[in-house]
Amino acid sequence: MLLSFFRFMRLFAIAVGAVAALFVGLFALFAYADYREAQFDKRFSFLKDELPRFKELSYPSVALKDLAGIEKSNAKLAILCAQDNDNSVWPLRRYSGSIDPMMASLPEKWVPSNATEVTTLVVLKWSQVQAGTYADGSIGYREQCEVDIVDLATKTRLASDKFLGGYPPTTKRKSNSNEKLFGSGCESAVLKFVEKVMGKS
Repeated sequence: MLLSFFRFMRLFAIAVGAVAALFVGLFALFAYADYREAQFDKRFSFLKDELPRFKELSYPSVALKDLAGIEKSNAKLAILCAQDNDNSVWPLRRYSGSIDPMMASLPEKWVPSNATEVTTLVVLKWSQVQAGTYADGSIGYREQCEVDIVDLATKTRLASDKFLGGYPPTTKRKSNSNEKLFGSGCESAVLKFVEKVMGKS
């Protein structure tokens, strides 16, 4: 009887420890995400006052201009998330009408240190394209991003393109009809396009 009691207490202690470790892990993940967002916001806080101007230049009506004659050797970029989707990156989330997390992935030579340095605006409109439906009714999507690169001096578009991410998985491990499944994102393709337009060798 006593042996069974100690065995029960041991299993109970293990269970409590596992639950505590799970909560600590989740707390650490959320704390890390909050920390990364705070650091990102602090790094690019000088662009906050420029958001209204950037939003005005984010519409397709901005004329498309030939790349010839545009000075890009000393370009400094700001990247605006003009529209977000349900496949937001982690730990930095995308918010419509704010600076896109892709700013953190830019080559250092294109990252401005103040608002007056910004010469070029990259406008990203994220969306999702339905790619299929699973047996339980949940939907699979491909990520999509429309990109406009705008020269701030002339207020004209230098280039535009559209990119699609990968297909969602063909099968699901568990049934959840409210779940949205995505394939690989298209962030890397967008970044390569920006680098190509801006003349990175």
